[in-house]
Amino acid sequence: MLISIFCEVIDNFGDIGVCYRLAKNLIKNNIQVNLYINDLHCLAKIIPLNIIEFDVNLKCQKLDNIQIIHWQNDVNDTIEYDNADKIINAFACKLPSIYQQTMPKNIVWIQLDYLALGKWAKEYHGLYAYIHQHKRYFFTPSFYPNTGGLLTNDFHLIQDNDKQSLMHKYNIQKINTNIHIFIFAYINQNLLDSLVILQQFSHVKIFMPISVYVNLPKPVQINITPLDFCSQNDFDNLLQVFDILWVRGEDSFIRAQLANKPLIWQAYIQEEDNEHFNKVNCFLDLYLSYFKPYNQIIKNLWQSINGIIPIRQAYFIDYLAIFNQKEFVNGLEEWNKYLNHLPKLEDEIMNFN
Repeated sequence: MLISIFCEVIDNFGDIGVCYRLAKNLIKNNIQVNLYINDLHCLAKIIPLNIIEFDVNLKCQKLDNIQIIHWQNDVNDTIEYDNADKIINAFACKLPSIYQQTMPKNIVWIQLDYLALGKWAKEYHGLYAYIHQHKRYFFTPSFYPNTGGLLTNDFHLIQDNDKQSLMHKYNIQKINTNIHIFIFAYINQNLLDSLVILQQFSHVKIFMPISVYVNLPKPVQINITPLDFCSQNDFDNLLQVFDILWVRGEDSFIRAQLANKPLIWQAYIQEEDNEHFNKVNCFLDLYLSYFKPYNQIIKNLWQSINGIIPIRQAYFIDYLAIFNQKEFVNGLEEWNKYLNHLPKLEDEIMNFN
């Protein structure tokens, strides 16, 4: 089976991160994959793609058995149908017009949607709409059964010696009496206010990807340790080194949950109708059922960081007091089991007809 995935990078690494993870999982199941991407430089930052040696004529290169094809959107709209058995346009990106015109009428065409947080995902997943003579199915990843599922098969917990090697590689210094927080966040006033609060706690040490760190106001950078840019695989493993993970978006959100660590999520800000408020609250409705003794503490912190309620120092104090309690850790383990019993995104795509 050949599956072709089209990915258009918009403004971060999340889109291509998900698409490349999906491609890797499909390859492990003996599926051939063509991955069309418009931004090779973005992809090269998370995988060892050699752009200099990229085939200039064919605009393609094989890596990890994935055929990566440079797709230049409107500039290079000469891509024809490649005999794929299934076609995926990720996150509502448009297929090349010639490709769409030349693909068979009965092709299995999947629109891979963004992560859905509400229960409505169960009703929406698998619906379709006609685009000219083609039927395009909506494929909805979610935290609920009977949906598109999640990418979880490729995440592996690492051993202590691997953690030590990783800490040495990225110059991470840890002291057992401290709380080490990894912050991969969108920069806004909520983040800046939170950093000011956290930096008042002498036992809290903050680590941040350099891509975020360099865009902080200079005074706020004090007492924050920047981390060099890392590969997708190292990112997954680095998450397991820290005590608390504050992450953003979707891809890192799921990865942090699989790391089985205390989690703070900053949703992508959608100013229209404050839709990100709904996403945060929908997820909390499900997630908090695993942390019942601490529901209000977690909810207060998440909602404040996402701008639903004002930020208070007390919310951080409360969370730092409970994140390593036995009942909290048990909740993390039970949630992790729940995640790993959900449908696997690659399996659902392979079996979808």
